[in-house]
Amino acid sequence: MPIRKDVAAPIAVIDAPEPRAPVNVPETQSPAKATLMLLRLLRAAQPISRAELARRVGVNRSTVTDAFKQLIAAGVVREEPLQQPAPGESRALGRPALALSFNEGFGYFVGVNVGVRCSTVGLATLTGRVYAEEEFETPPDPSDALALIRTTVTKLCQKARGRRLRAIGVSVP
Repeated sequence: MPIRKDVAAPIAVIDAPEPRAPVNVPETQSPAKATLMLLRLLRAAQPISRAELARRVGVNRSTVTDAFKQLIAAGVVREEPLQQPAPGESRALGRPALALSFNEGFGYFVGVNVGVRCSTVGLATLTGRVYAEEEFETPPDPSDALALIRTTVTKLCQKARGRRLRAIGVSVP
């Protein structure tokens, strides 16, 4: 018996769900935000391994590697074995973990805090170690204040001979 095509088959109607409010899905971290968090953690916990940095920030280890690759190449961050075994102790199997830390010898930085009554000029390394600091009364005349700041910066920079000045930061009220 032939099949007839002229018989209308019932059409199923699918009820579309009503639109719902958007679900609050946690936003993934941008690479810049993750890098900033990694740098802050490195400063606070150095020396620290890449695996530990990745674990604490919640990113992949490859993200840590990508974030620090150029900084290591530029000499800003250094890698060194996390811990050397004590004499007579056996070392763990596998490749020894490397720790990341800021390079103390990278150069120095000058910070100038211009206050209404008192100003401070400081000289520090990338690790935050302060070489020298000087405080003085802020002259009321702006050109006198700038001249005194310049003289103080020059005098303090003499204490860091052999190191390169990398940056000067100034804060004003």
